Amino acid sequence: MLEMRNQPSAEQLPAEPDDWSKVKEVRCAQVCRDKMMNNAWRTYECECDGPENRPFKFKELIWPVYVPTPASESARDQGGNKKDDKASGDSPTVAAADEYWAEAARQARSTAKWVATSLGAALAAIIGTAPLTPLGGKDVHWQSWPGLAIAGGLVLLGVTFFMVTSVLVPGMTFFTNLKGSKGTKTQWLWDHMRVSRAQQALGRRAESEHGLLLPIGITSLDELVHRIRLDELTLDRVAEKLGKAPDGDEGKTECEFWGKVRADRGKIQQGYIDECKKWVILANYVAVKVRADLARSIGLALGLTGTALLVWGYIAIQPSEPAPTANTAMYVVLNVSPASPARTALGGACNAFTGVALRGASTGELAVYVTGGKGCKIGRVEVPAGDVGTVGLP
Repeated sequence: MLEMRNQPSAEQLPAEPDDWSKVKEVRCAQVCRDKMMNNAWRTYECECDGPENRPFKFKELIWPVYVPTPASESARDQGGNKKDDKASGDSPTVAAADEYWAEAARQARSTAKWVATSLGAALAAIIGTAPLTPLGGKDVHWQSWPGLAIAGGLVLLGVTFFMVTSVLVPGMTFFTNLKGSKGTKTQWLWDHMRVSRAQQALGRRAESEHGLLLPIGITSLDELVHRIRLDELTLDRVAEKLGKAPDGDEGKTECEFWGKVRADRGKIQQGYIDECKKWVILANYVAVKVRADLARSIGLALGLTGTALLVWGYIAIQPSEPAPTANTAMYVVLNVSPASPARTALGGACNAFTGVALRGASTGELAVYVTGGKGCKIGRVEVPAGDVGTVGLP
């Protein structure tokens, strides 16, 4: 048996790390052939987290090995004809998973669209009703309770529409979202409103099932990603073996042997890559699902609360109608200057109007509820007392 120089024998080297989550990097040192047993081994190193600042060495059998039937071969019928699938570089299983979870994500986004449409239509209907539109030219005092209610309602509605649009806009999902990136700081708030936690919980679920949801021999997503890298390095070493094969019968035997190793390990690596793609597709759907659930629950509650505050604030600043101090009277505009406060409040074409005097006017002002008049604004107005005069009963 061929062994590494200056290294312990194969029996003294473990086959793999006990905890793949602590592995930071893998390096394939060498591949070798045992001619007596007609098998192939690889010796590799792992740099792990821990107090010891040194790589750990492992050695494992890489061939012969069980190779699951590739998806590309299982997609052929008995006559050898390839079944209909997408014209893409993905295997049929990856394409099917992508199509299935993409349809589920579209349904979640469709629900978010209906939430946004319903809130927008309800808000437009409420704000557009007659009792809310005549503000009488009055400014909103934002430090008052109605002003704070309007501001708070607008903020809550903005948060609601932000949550809804976050469902509609596709996000970027990486494999590290499932297993968590080592050394990364907390990102902005929305990324950690259960989205990243849900994706990482999905990765922990894969490990808790003891490899049931993973390829054969793989027990965690950390091992899966390191195995892909390790097989990539292994295939490089096998290519070097094929390139250095001698001429003659011995070289032909070597080429046949390492050719089989390359073919089988390549299929296994492709299976690992396809599995990673399917987990990323599932993690992308989880992100959409979590955001859609937030939009339907918290977002909808915030939207309804914001709408209620907005309606109450607009109603509170509407002109009130205190008890009248006299019957309806006829008023004429005395200050006919276009820039006069009376013209501004009543309308530029208003010269005479009927109205009821109201209580609660400011000092030096006359509060009148205008009931009629050509070119006059109907409703409560406050004008300087000297700008209008009373003619009497109509």
